[in-house]
Amino acid sequence: MAKYSSKDLELTVDAQTMKAYIIDDVTLGVEVVTEESTAFGDTWQAHVSTGIFRADPITVGGFYDDTAADGPDARFNTLGTTIAIIITWGGAKTSTFSTIVQRYERIGRVNQMTRYVATLLPTGAVTEA
Repeated sequence: MAKYSSKDLELTVDAQTMKAYIIDDVTLGVEVVTEESTAFGDTWQAHVSTGIFRADPITVGGFYDDTAADGPDARFNTLGTTIAIIITWGGAKTSTFSTIVQRYERIGRVNQMTRYVATLLPTGAVTEA
């Protein structure tokens, strides 16, 4: 059984690696949309699957860099645009999907490096390979 660590994870945006710019957790959650189907008289809540799937918004963050043409400011300070994402989890396992750049933050704190956080809203299918 293979085991992977952060050194094995790679996130690419429009075919450009962001590996050097992401230091926060990368989480991709997918789920099926359900609807409650509890009837009068039931004693247990029931649900049915709608057959529609969705992925949770993902956030990526790290140290702010506005100098590199391929850095986080250039890639994520593009609100409303759709970008292609590939996450390589380790080995050959990948998740590929499109996202809308929903939010971009720059965070300055006393005695700390300036950071950024981008919120990406997946749109369409997440393809696992």
